[in-house]
Amino acid sequence: MRIFRDQPLASTNLDRQGERLSKHFLEQCCANMSSKRFPVHQGHDMRRPVSGYIENPRLVPDADHPGEWRLIGDVYVDEGALEDVLGGFSISGMEIIRRTEDATALLYLPFPHYNDKDLLVQVLADAALGVGKWIKKGAEPLGWVLLGSVVAFAITPIWDDVYKRKIAPRIDGLIAGLLPALRKRGLAAELVQIVLFKHAEVEVRIIPVQGKEEICLHSYAVEQGLREVVDFLRIDATAQAVGVKRIVIFFDEVPGAYKLHRIEYADGRVEHLA
Repeated sequence: MRIFRDQPLASTNLDRQGERLSKHFLEQCCANMSSKRFPVHQGHDMRRPVSGYIENPRLVPDADHPGEWRLIGDVYVDEGALEDVLGGFSISGMEIIRRTEDATALLYLPFPHYNDKDLLVQVLADAALGVGKWIKKGAEPLGWVLLGSVVAFAITPIWDDVYKRKIAPRIDGLIAGLLPALRKRGLAAELVQIVLFKHAEVEVRIIPVQGKEEICLHSYAVEQGLREVVDFLRIDATAQAVGVKRIVIFFDEVPGAYKLHRIEYADGRVEHLA
């Protein structure tokens, strides 16, 4: 692997999008990345294979701009992926716009749409919807929003009953209500679902075919994809031994179903399955 030490990943300086990241946001990013090898995603795109990982993230004063801060880290890149990272490295993360104790679902909007006043009026009208920014610095604006339930389910014999009763109706209704406004702005939606496994949270990212969310993100299709996740976690020896941080599944139009795409284990190892 090729090693790029002390690489800048983000800063509090004014960026190309005309925004500034707070020191608090960078501290949160640093803490999230510090516990293990942090995967490097190509263009912040979960559908593509990871190209390496980041270690030793740290927040340091910006010597060139007094009063500003830089997030840097050591980046390890696979030799075959060097062309994909020539434009440099950057981070992504979530920042809350509105948090509510009554929230039953969450919506994260990408730049510049989290500054779209008309869209914010519409989504904030849902009092049970937590809303935030999906910050992806260094990347071209991506036309995806992230939706998810605040309800997690544990891997038990009745997990699917919990999903059908407490999660599916809310997400189905949210997608049906939001898709017209999202498509008007050239946006598509993907889902996130938290699964409780070995006393830890596993983030399941559910990637549909863009433009076909009514089919791919309907609860029937999503439940079948989650069943693949649950079956994998039950039998995979590495998952049982070290735990899992994230699983990515994507909708394959040929069989008309979700497939396991990538497993990010808790120790930083990544396995691509499709």
